[in-house]
Amino acid sequence: MLSLLIQFSLRHRVIILLAACILLALGIQIGRTLPVEVLPDLTKPTVTILTEAPGLAPEEVEARVTFPLENALMGVSGVTRLRTTSDVSLSLVYIEFDWGTDLIQARQFVQERLQSAVQNLPEGIFPYMTPVASLMGEIMLVGIYDPENDTNPRDLRTLADWTVRRRLQSIPGIAEVLAMGGGIKQIHIQPNPDRMRAMNVRFDELLHAAHEAAGNTTGGFLTGSSKEIMVRHLAMTTDLDAIASTIIKQIHDRPITVGDVAEVKWDVEPMRGDAAVNGIPGVILSITKAPGFDTLALTEIIEDTLADLHESMPDGILVEPLFRQSDFIDHAVGNLKEAIRDGAIMVSIVLFLFLFNVRTTVITLMAIPLSFATTLLVFDICGLSVNSMTLGGLAVAIGMVVDDAIVDVENVLRRLKINAASSKPKPRISIIASASAEVRNSILYATLFIILVFLPLLGLSGVEGRLFAPIALATMVSMTASFFISLTVIPVLCSFLLYPKEDQQQQDGTFVRSLKWALKKTWLKWALDKPFVVLSIAGALVAGAMTIYPMMGKDFLPAFEEETVLVALTTAPGTSLKQTAEIADIADRLLLNIPEIRKVGRRHGRAERGDHVVPVSTVEFDIDFTTSRRGRAEVLDNIRQTMRSIPGTFSALSGPLADRIGHMLSGVSAKVAIKIFGPDLDEI
Repeated sequence: MLSLLIQFSLRHRVIILLAACILLALGIQIGRTLPVEVLPDLTKPTVTILTEAPGLAPEEVEARVTFPLENALMGVSGVTRLRTTSDVSLSLVYIEFDWGTDLIQARQFVQERLQSAVQNLPEGIFPYMTPVASLMGEIMLVGIYDPENDTNPRDLRTLADWTVRRRLQSIPGIAEVLAMGGGIKQIHIQPNPDRMRAMNVRFDELLHAAHEAAGNTTGGFLTGSSKEIMVRHLAMTTDLDAIASTIIKQIHDRPITVGDVAEVKWDVEPMRGDAAVNGIPGVILSITKAPGFDTLALTEIIEDTLADLHESMPDGILVEPLFRQSDFIDHAVGNLKEAIRDGAIMVSIVLFLFLFNVRTTVITLMAIPLSFATTLLVFDICGLSVNSMTLGGLAVAIGMVVDDAIVDVENVLRRLKINAASSKPKPRISIIASASAEVRNSILYATLFIILVFLPLLGLSGVEGRLFAPIALATMVSMTASFFISLTVIPVLCSFLLYPKEDQQQQDGTFVRSLKWALKKTWLKWALDKPFVVLSIAGALVAGAMTIYPMMGKDFLPAFEEETVLVALTTAPGTSLKQTAEIADIADRLLLNIPEIRKVGRRHGRAERGDHVVPVSTVEFDIDFTTSRRGRAEVLDNIRQTMRSIPGTFSALSGPLADRIGHMLSGVSAKVAIKIFGPDLDEI
């Protein structure tokens, strides 16, 4: 069958070349449009239930909110793990499903259970299902601030909520935009107990008057002979004077207003988190993308949107990115592209030195772009994305995809030289066909052995399977493609380009002859004369490797070389939000004194509707730095020493991606997580 494939290709050479050109064009086009990610999606299908319970302590949240939700959600089809977090005024329930579960269907199952669970929750508390996203979906942090610090943070928050956030949320592919910092603007009515007592005003009367001053009501319709008029009582207002003049009641024909017994002013709702940019109070937006969208393309759209918004911003207000996942993707993909480019150059040099023929080198190198184009086409058909793992698989395969072509080209060239020197030369096409057929079994066996090496990676389950399967798939597809290319395109190219002269001798190139002579006279002669010594050295090396291996450090993933670092600063438990902000201001000033640091965004506490729960005594610094002056390790060490100089605090450094991967694997960002179980909370 393989011989028939070779013969078919040589009989229809123009068709094969056109197909190869079309394949290259498709590969280039698909390579430009395929989604590009940092890593494969490692998040199990998860549904997150967030419930705000204002005023409740963690114990009350657990007993009155979390437990009823747990009881209602247990037994949902496909659930593998159910994790909960009960914090001040907040309950989080994470429902994890089996790999491959349809997430939309899983959300429907959860929603059905929530309908029955709501009746068991305290009045006015409703669970909220967060949008579909993954832990690696946070693609950008955007800071909004006034460098001169002349704008009230609550006005920045209003601008963020009503202008920036709504515009970003309208972009297709954005799952959620969470705002943190500034405080949500509210009208506060602060009662004066002494005045209320003096004027004989009860609290429920003040509350009723406040409600009446902030709502519209309807009185039905007035109908006439030909038309009707809707009757409305318009009382909703944001005018502080109008609210203050609302009448509570009359005493001795004297009206008692809200302003007589209370202070009416603008303020913010109780905050469980705050933010700052470069040490200046501001707002930070966390932008999360929906699964399946291209991070690079989406980031470009977001930046274009921010550029448009900048023109409509009030004077002095800056809106700028603090963290972009696309920077790491560009860096990682750029490095891998350079590795593939350098690998192709080195393969070209080695091929030319050993074959010592420009045409055979060009023919052999054609296997690389054609194999990679086929791999990209398969990825596009299967709906897979390009990430550092798939590119790593291509980088690994770059030296192997030319093996099949080398064997075929070398044998064809040898047979053509013999045929040219023959007194009765045969037709070139038949010589090329027979030469390719001679090595087809060798090529097949070599390709199968390589594929079998990577095949077990496809059998891995869980996170390991999601992470390493793309490497195996990219390598196996490219190797399979190179095998068929060596039997189709390579023989056709040989028929067009290889024309050895009749008087050309069949011999190796100068480099190969010199290398053979050197090896024969030195290492090969010495090894054959002293086989026991050679085997002893080999055995010692194997034994040494087996001895050292158990003592070597091991990690699930290598450290990511990001030019962004996440610093978690923890103060004493129970520290207030205001005191934490003052400590964070000190840290900001110290960090900005480091020359390599370009931007510092900080978040302490949690955002409204955010599922990243940290106490108000914890601050997270997103630090963007450059390594133009000093190396990355030196800059990180400087940051580490700076944070340690702040008394009464504890700090830890990690990369944004490593932090999110840690959350995905164990639910915490630390490398070591200790979980304590027990029936008695006080004893624990």
